[in-house]
Amino acid sequence: MTDYAFYQSGVREAQFRVTAGQAELTWTAGGTGALDWAALSAWARLPLEPWLTTIAGATVPSGASFTWHERQYARTADPHLIINREARPAINLIVDHDVVVGCQHTGHSQTTVVIAVGKEQLSSLRYWQAAGLLLTDPAPLPAEQTAMVPMTDGVQLATSLQLPAGAGPVATVFMRTPYGRGLYTQNLVHFAQRGFAVAIQDVRGRNDSQGEWLPMYHEEGDGAAALAWLAAQPWSTGKIGMYGGSYSGGVQWMAAASRSPYLAAMISEVTSGSSFDDMFYRRGAPLSALASWLFATDERYFDPSKMTRQDWTKLLKIRPLKQIPVVGLGHEIPGFTTITAHPDDDDWHAVMDWPARAAGITVPVLIQSGWYDDDGIGTTAALNVTKDYPAGRRKVILGAWLHGGNAQYDLGPIHLGEQAVRFDLDVLHQRFFDHWLNGIDNGVDREPTVEYDVVHQAHWRTAASFPPAGTTQRWALDATTASFGPTAPQTAGHADFDYDPADPTPQLLDVSANEFEYPNDYATVEQRGDVVSFTSAPLTAGLTVAGWFDVDFDAISSAVNTDWVVRLTDVTPTGESLNMADGVMNARYRNGNTPVPLTPGEPAHYHLQTQKTAYYLAPGHRLRLDIASAAANLIFPNTNTAAGPYAPAESGVVAHQQILTGPGHDSHVTFTQIDN
Repeated sequence: MTDYAFYQSGVREAQFRVTAGQAELTWTAGGTGALDWAALSAWARLPLEPWLTTIAGATVPSGASFTWHERQYARTADPHLIINREARPAINLIVDHDVVVGCQHTGHSQTTVVIAVGKEQLSSLRYWQAAGLLLTDPAPLPAEQTAMVPMTDGVQLATSLQLPAGAGPVATVFMRTPYGRGLYTQNLVHFAQRGFAVAIQDVRGRNDSQGEWLPMYHEEGDGAAALAWLAAQPWSTGKIGMYGGSYSGGVQWMAAASRSPYLAAMISEVTSGSSFDDMFYRRGAPLSALASWLFATDERYFDPSKMTRQDWTKLLKIRPLKQIPVVGLGHEIPGFTTITAHPDDDDWHAVMDWPARAAGITVPVLIQSGWYDDDGIGTTAALNVTKDYPAGRRKVILGAWLHGGNAQYDLGPIHLGEQAVRFDLDVLHQRFFDHWLNGIDNGVDREPTVEYDVVHQAHWRTAASFPPAGTTQRWALDATTASFGPTAPQTAGHADFDYDPADPTPQLLDVSANEFEYPNDYATVEQRGDVVSFTSAPLTAGLTVAGWFDVDFDAISSAVNTDWVVRLTDVTPTGESLNMADGVMNARYRNGNTPVPLTPGEPAHYHLQTQKTAYYLAPGHRLRLDIASAAANLIFPNTNTAAGPYAPAESGVVAHQQILTGPGHDSHVTFTQIDN
């Protein structure tokens, strides 16, 4: 007979007894006993009953790595931890003398632990214990309430409220979401169990909220009105911390842009950025990869099944763009129709340009994202608007993660070390809110500002800012040798390619997966005639890059309108070309926010900033820059005409592109090198 406990973010939520291969639920938090196996398994994202009866208590196979129960595992330097490879989420095993005593997994930050009673210290619960925050017997919570919160125009937004029992005025953890507030109740209940009020709100036009859904457009005003309402409640101290990722990250920054006096802290994960540079467009190039998300949010209730289709390639070719959902779903999507009606950076986009208005805010913020986050531009904006914060008011966590978060060790061809998945982030989140909302002096404001993970290195680093201090490298492009490096070429040259919108260069992504920056091998794509590459000599010493790449080049196009796509890759000794970071722009936005058509045949200068990374290239590897004029699947292909991507591909023209290098031309890549 063995007792096992289920913990979510350091709170014991249930306990089980396993006897002779049979599992029994013996206790639930608050003593309600209302949770059954199905509900608990959904909460834990783990089939609890079969796990407890077939894996818990068993002896793992020998060997440094092995396949067991149809999962791949690898041992680590910690004798009690065996990590789960090739899985998302990675469900790691906790062992004691090779006997399974528990498991743990995480997503962005909520960590699930199932552990034999008495073995808690072998799991990530030790982080909660060290912080004095492990909660083994939470008090019962009152029943959840629903309030209809009025906005300034009278529209009411459905808001779930979970209040701690018997407390006086308390601080509030607040999340706003388009996906359904019920999806997050169990993920955030640990805040209520530790004494915070928890409020989760359906944004305008979503789920049970009134109004019309227009992605992001109303979030600044609605966020400010919701904060004011929460602060005015008799159970509220008036201090509110906003929480969440992706869209729920973007709404925090929109609320911050409103300068609400009630917003006292933010935890911003993989935040979306402005509408024109991140969410709907990439510096003027309309996102086609967004289509799956728009399909899933088409109806009032989020339906992720609409993202998975086999005909995306065919659908994304339909013009006009607003007809794509008509063919795919049988009707227009009003929000998508509105988005495509604003192809330029106009006043409509300005409403959602939170980076332009959030500069100068002082709200304490924890910023969390990853190198392969397809909303990484939003996090870059967040870093920029908070770059002048005094020490202690912001915390930055950047890992080798997708938009889907801190959850796995293997990303296609990128295989990460045992440190890549963090099981202490929910502890950090709790401490951050404890400090900034409740005034607890727990030292979180005196810890290093930035923690970041370098791909292909086995430890996290700290820094005072990001990019961290290092050596600025400026590598010049040389078309005569198809190379680039620290020595400027002495001879002028040009690298030419033809871009045909009828056969656009692809971005390697699965539109159904809704992950736009997944690492892949671009070696085959680079063999196409519509890509030019500049490749360094094999590195004689390791090179560690941290930050973003600034790509500058002079170019001539035969078109009046075209796009530019840049990609930095790690070229391995075996010939793989693994994407590190990329950037996209519509050429009309080369001079800023006002579109200027190209003059065919005349040189123009372009500057593109890529996504962020921290990456180690070993000796023998090479750094490569690819330049193309399309990233099909990511952006709608430009037709090279005045109508750009809004015209049918068959009406497009082939653009002849020349990248100019050497004396008289400003074509180079700038990046930050740090010590290996």
